[in-house]
Amino acid sequence: MKTLLAALILGLSSARAEELTLFVRAPKETVDWSTPGALVRTAIWHAVSFGDSFLGSAWVELTCGTARSLVGVRPLRTSFLGPVLIHGQGLGAIVQNFPGAFEELSDLEEERRRPDVRFLTLKLSPLQCQRALRYLAEFRKYKVERNYSLAVKPRSADGASAASFAVSFLEVLNLLDQEMVEHWTRTLQVPATLAGPPLKEQTVGVLDLLSHLDSWARDGEESIAVRFLDPGLIHRWITQKLVKNIAPGASGPGTRAEGIILDRGHYPTPEDPLWRQQIDPSDKRKIVTPARPTRPPKKSRPLTGDEPVIPN
Repeated sequence: MKTLLAALILGLSSARAEELTLFVRAPKETVDWSTPGALVRTAIWHAVSFGDSFLGSAWVELTCGTARSLVGVRPLRTSFLGPVLIHGQGLGAIVQNFPGAFEELSDLEEERRRPDVRFLTLKLSPLQCQRALRYLAEFRKYKVERNYSLAVKPRSADGASAASFAVSFLEVLNLLDQEMVEHWTRTLQVPATLAGPPLKEQTVGVLDLLSHLDSWARDGEESIAVRFLDPGLIHRWITQKLVKNIAPGASGPGTRAEGIILDRGHYPTPEDPLWRQQIDPSDKRKIVTPARPTRPPKKSRPLTGDEPVIPN
């Protein structure tokens, strides 16, 4: 039975008619989120040892008939050393804006074969797939990838992070359910004394950060809530699903990554605007327009449209 199930899953995966796959790579070493000081030490260690983002990464593969895109976004500069050590941004560096760019197929083909990569594949209907293709085309057209930050919302055309870009495809198809939001989003209560620019105008010395061995802000302490999609949490969620056998899992063809495959092609295709702000192509200014509410996925609580965000 298990062999038959695995063959069926692999057969479905190899068909690749209409599907969206979210790939996530965990951080190269465990990120210590226990205290602000521990987090900063982790970031410095990763910058010195690996020279890349210490949060991991994410990207999407969209297959609609013969059309296929394997794409993600990345920061052109990844080090937090400058903002923290030189510019005194403190924990404001978490939401620092960096120049961003797309990672295309040639950059990601090897990534998807890594054993530390997890994937979530969603089987789509042709209408869902066309909506996702249109979203990707407009994302490219308006060059949303040029601003890389944990603090921005992709569907507001303000920019994206690796994780928020990938997850925004689930959001635009109304397939991002409440369980995913709760388990994929990390919330940090940043003490106001450690929140430098752009969270607060004050600068923060690196010694103040490194010596802060207490927990994050306590009840009653002035703080700023920072919420963002964390590739490490997405990776852990998929791994737990595989271990608990809650959803079918298989290694996709041509890849050693493990993941889960879910059929969402029977869900209704949303009809609301792709963007939460209407972009005026003539002058590139964004004009806020109300978006019609979408119907939530079955057996999930409707999203508010405000998550995951950084409070303005």
